[in-house]
Amino acid sequence: MAFTFFFRDHDALEQAAEALCERFEQGGALRVWDAGCATGEEPFSLAMIFAERISYWDLPRLHIDATDIDESGSNQFREIIANGVYDTRAVDSVPPGLVERYFRKNGGGDLVEVDYRIRECVSFQRHDLLSLEPVGGDYDLIVCKNVLMHFSPDQQTEVVRMFHGCLRRDGILAMDQAQQVPEDLRAAFVPLSPRGCVFRRADASK
Repeated sequence: MAFTFFFRDHDALEQAAEALCERFEQGGALRVWDAGCATGEEPFSLAMIFAERISYWDLPRLHIDATDIDESGSNQFREIIANGVYDTRAVDSVPPGLVERYFRKNGGGDLVEVDYRIRECVSFQRHDLLSLEPVGGDYDLIVCKNVLMHFSPDQQTEVVRMFHGCLRRDGILAMDQAQQVPEDLRAAFVPLSPRGCVFRRADASK
């Protein structure tokens, strides 16, 4: 099972959402690709972060394509994400106040369920990043954290090049703090974070 938790790398997600809120407030929809979503805690966290900045009732304008290779062999990630049900201990990392707003008790056991409007923002499909075949295009935001470290330098370059081609002009790429844009692609991204984990696409070329 992949390792993840709610609101992991919270600051990077917050900064990425902040950079896109103006676009959302102008009435447009937002398209997000969370590449390497594991069991869904990250895309759900991102949807909650957006919900805190925009009207809860505007959430249908947010669509998150959540993908992972899911080597379980049983499409386990899809089931977990579709149901949005987690152990109560999973919400220990959720900021105060958000548990009450975005989680509900699931039955009488030690389970919680993600709010249905948050769940409806996220759709899962199995995907291998090394196929270099994008799941979509014209994304406002691509999130890929704690994934590229498992690839060779050449593979990292090709995957980030693919991300660049999938982003709309001025789209945002958010990665983990340990990950840098490959040297060959430095001119294609402008860092928005002093720690260099959130970047804006610099131009429209691939």
